[in-house]
Amino acid sequence: QRTRLVINLTDITRVSGINVTMHYYGDKTISKFTTTKKVAWETCTIPFTIDLASKGITGDGAYNIKYYSSDFSGNKERTRTQAIIIDNSPPSANIVLGSPRYEKSSGEETDLWVTSITPLNLNAADNIGKDTPSGIERIEYRINSGQWTRYCNTQPIQIAEDGMHLFSYRAVDNLGNTEETKSIDVTVDNRPSVTALSVAGPEYEQRTEEETIIYATASSSFTLIAEDGIDRDTPCGILNAGYKIDDAEWASYQETQLLVFVEEGLHCISYHSSDNLGNTEDTKSIKIFIDSAVPLTTFRLSNPNTYVEENTYISPVTPITLTALDSQTLFSTQGLLTYYKINDNESKIYR
Repeated sequence: QRTRLVINLTDITRVSGINVTMHYYGDKTISKFTTTKKVAWETCTIPFTIDLASKGITGDGAYNIKYYSSDFSGNKERTRTQAIIIDNSPPSANIVLGSPRYEKSSGEETDLWVTSITPLNLNAADNIGKDTPSGIERIEYRINSGQWTRYCNTQPIQIAEDGMHLFSYRAVDNLGNTEETKSIDVTVDNRPSVTALSVAGPEYEQRTEEETIIYATASSSFTLIAEDGIDRDTPCGILNAGYKIDDAEWASYQETQLLVFVEEGLHCISYHSSDNLGNTEDTKSIKIFIDSAVPLTTFRLSNPNTYVEENTYISPVTPITLTALDSQTLFSTQGLLTYYKINDNESKIYR
């Protein structure tokens, strides 16, 4: 509609010259309805420009411009036809997200998470509502406030940096009609969730350079706590957590589920979790020793001491030794606390 149409006239006889007038009329053929709208012949003074809008020709579609000229001798050329297509409408681009991705809707808003390997593809159409579109010249995009980049359909877009990003895109047709910029918020999350083991009830933890052993009783319970928001403003959330005890098969862990051990002795629990993008942490394992048997403490007196009629006599310097043994523990004195008190005084820890 904004394109200027110029028609040049030439007198091939070079004798009588070109008449200062020419005649044209236009018609539009709408293929869907096979109807024709004609505009009356008009006489124009050269040079001239046809203003299509002033003739009521404003809508997108195909048009025929018919024209002829005559010279001063009255010679009239045959009517000529120039086909034109008016295209004022911009194309429309769309984004196609690959996997992995996770979407969560809240009211009218949808939050979107991807990883750095998630492909973002763009496509565009220029024929929406048009009989004869001019076609797509390019699709372009930018990340945050970066430069606009021409999209190559053989190379999907990937965003490497963790965090929230503004992804913008638009399409341009072969006439330069550019659609309004479209944008979506995308959060890139490449980090796995983190799972911790929590113990409720009697427990004692023994750490060495090689391993950690948790001592507990059959009344102790264990829970798994999985979090995906550590050091992140917008985590995608936990998808699932799993665990296995000793040589059993992996099982799905349900939130607030209590894990208990009935059988005495040494056990091993392994666990991990995954977020909604499939980011899975490395499996963690920890040893748990269940000990519900009471320990046995031995009282021994060193010299000087003596026994007279069921009474025991010692001196103020007689050493008294308390030895505690626990038949269930790996090490007889590891994790044991022995208490004593004299008469009605407060109990003290034996060291």
